[in-house]
Amino acid sequence: MDKMTRFFSALSTLIFLITIVCCNSDDPIHSPPDVEKIPRVSMKKWVDAGITTISNLYAGAENKPEETRLDTRSTRHFSRFRFSDAALVTGTSPDWDIAFSTTEILVNGGYATRDDTGQPEPDEPERTGEAAGAIAIGDFEKLQSVEDIRWKQDNKDGETYREGYAIPHGSGKGWYNYDFKMHLVTPIAGRVLLFRTHDQKHRFKMQILSYYKNNPKLEELQRDQKIILKVYDRGGDIESDIPDTNKAKYARYYTFRYVLLKDDQV
Repeated sequence: MDKMTRFFSALSTLIFLITIVCCNSDDPIHSPPDVEKIPRVSMKKWVDAGITTISNLYAGAENKPEETRLDTRSTRHFSRFRFSDAALVTGTSPDWDIAFSTTEILVNGGYATRDDTGQPEPDEPERTGEAAGAIAIGDFEKLQSVEDIRWKQDNKDGETYREGYAIPHGSGKGWYNYDFKMHLVTPIAGRVLLFRTHDQKHRFKMQILSYYKNNPKLEELQRDQKIILKVYDRGGDIESDIPDTNKAKYARYYTFRYVLLKDDQV
């Protein structure tokens, strides 16, 4: 075997291993477009019967899609959100309640996530508040009392690598399921997220409705995702070969609704 043959053999092995890593990631294989090239959709919000709905809150990584695929611990971007005025928090302001990054949700209370060596994750926002979270099982509309809920802050029990979030991270553990065959993220029915604000003044209940831009129907996502998987399997380019009208193309755009709990006493 000559040097050139050995080179292409090694290259093929590397590509195969990269594909395995990509497909086992707990996030859709079609990472969102490079945020430097594709403009983000503006977040929208509206209130109906006292319930606030947020649409298209972007929670993607700042690094390039291929970097996100190969290293799940690479630099993450967190979209910080405040319940009281339904606003994204920018700059260095500490007045945020929760933060989104891909399928992860942090609370502004507790400690930074630590890796297996005990070092804190450098890209997480600093937690300076007393926010906390929990998950209730039930109907979003009917849930009013949370007297028996055990509030939790991030990593207060010494957990490592994202296993100690108040809202557990991972398929089936927290707010979502990940379909490893179709590579789709879908909210778990009957999971209501509960949050105490960073200043401990209020408590809210929240329901996540979608992880995809403009909150498409599940059957639309499944149909369009099949198209994406066919392009992926034949080695095509997801960004150039899939039209922007494909509803499964843009993941990491949260749609959710929330409302103040009626027994709002912390």
